[in-house]
Amino acid sequence: MSNDYFIGFITIFTAVISIMLMGNRAFVFLLCIFLSVFTKIDAQEQKYDFYSVGFYNLENLFDTIHDAGKNDYEFLPDGVNRWGTLKYTNKLKNMATVLNEMGTDVLPAGMAAVGVSEIENSRVLEDLVKHEVLAPRGWDFIHIEGPDRRGVDCALLYNPKLFKPINSKLAPYTTVDNDTTYKTRGFLIVSGEMGGEVVHIIV
Repeated sequence: MSNDYFIGFITIFTAVISIMLMGNRAFVFLLCIFLSVFTKIDAQEQKYDFYSVGFYNLENLFDTIHDAGKNDYEFLPDGVNRWGTLKYTNKLKNMATVLNEMGTDVLPAGMAAVGVSEIENSRVLEDLVKHEVLAPRGWDFIHIEGPDRRGVDCALLYNPKLFKPINSKLAPYTTVDNDTTYKTRGFLIVSGEMGGEVVHIIV
C-alpha cells in the first residue's frame, strides 16, 4: 500500500428499531449502510446511506376464492368467518395504510423491503400493492407457494428503487425428528442489492 492511499473499506451494520405501528404487528429495522472510503490521508470522504427494512404479520390475508387443495374454507363467503368482499377490501385498506406509513417517521421514502407472513397467495399481494393507498409507492413482491395445508405463506414486498432482487428460494421447514407429515410454510430467502451491497433477507 502506498503512503498516499488507504484501502477503501465498507462496514455494514444493523441498528434494530422495534416500532409498533397503529396497534398492528409491524416492526421496522433500520439498516444503516455505512460507507467509509479514504482516498488520501489528507482527503477523507464519508458517505452514509440508510434503508428501512421491516416485517409485518398480515394475519390471515385471504381472498374470497377457494384455492384447490387448500383448507381455506373458513375464509369464504359461506365459511365460518363469512369472509366476503366487504371484509376483504376493508382489510386490504387497513394493511395498505400501515405499510404506506411504515418507516416514514425515520425515512420519508418509506420501506425498502418488508417481509410479510400469513398471506394466502399472489392474488392478495397483487391486490395489496395495487391498492390506491399503496400504489403510488410502486412496490413489487416476491412470493413462492409453499406446502402449508391452510394455504398461508410468507412473502417479501419491496421498493424496486431501493432494493433490487437477484434471486429467491423457499427453504422448507423441517422438525427436529424430520417428521415429513407435518407440512407448513417454509422460509423465503431473497438475495438482492441494496445501497450497492448484496444483502440476504429471510422471511
